[in-house]
Amino acid sequence: MQFLLLGPLEVLDDRGDRITPTALRLRMLLTRLCMDAGSVVAFDELMEALWPEGRPRTAPTALQVSISRLRKYLAATGADPMAVGTMPYGYSIDLKDHSLDIWNFRNVLTQARQQDRSGYLDNATLLFRQALDQWRGDAFPELRESVALSGAARALEEERDAAYGRLIEIELNLGRHSMVVGELYQMIARFPGREKLYEHLMVALYRSGRTAEALEVYAGLRSHLTDELGIEPAESLRRIHVSILSRADELDLTTSA
Repeated sequence: MQFLLLGPLEVLDDRGDRITPTALRLRMLLTRLCMDAGSVVAFDELMEALWPEGRPRTAPTALQVSISRLRKYLAATGADPMAVGTMPYGYSIDLKDHSLDIWNFRNVLTQARQQDRSGYLDNATLLFRQALDQWRGDAFPELRESVALSGAARALEEERDAAYGRLIEIELNLGRHSMVVGELYQMIARFPGREKLYEHLMVALYRSGRTAEALEVYAGLRSHLTDELGIEPAESLRRIHVSILSRADELDLTTSA
């Protein structure tokens, strides 16, 4: 079976058919256990995830009922119901015989970073992209009403964003600035508040001979930040803006690389 959390929660059987549980609380429980697959998740942490609006008095009993339903669901799908184990202070799920996309993402990401540190940048970019291809959207957006699950999702997305940021830095240092311009515009459309993306885009445009466009990107961002939020762009963005205006050598590919 495949357990997919890097996007809306999905469970696929060995044939690739979707067998995701439909009950909301069951999906929340499965997601929280899968986030720490192989480790024990404390009773309190599970109840916090399952009852974001406030834990009812009957929560401990209701948690036991939900665990029983999860085991029945696993048995009905052909998985081992005892993969969900009971410990003195919590529950755990054992997925060693199954596939979890979080594991796949992190394993490939580790390889990418090793290639990056070793200086094999072409290999690193391929592996970074392979890791990022595990993502199908934001992590389980349909379960964000739970503060605990929302925090876990954001932590996962921080890992994704850091990997993407390093990928773009390598691509720029390899002279692929024209190739990443469109990709950066798409990312900014999805995440308009992430200033690091604007830094990369400005550098990519400048190196592609599109200086005026790079300055327009900065002007648009600054206008938005000052008018809507009353703040100036980050210092690193302002430095890049000044460097573009002066056509500083530090922005040249050979210098930065």
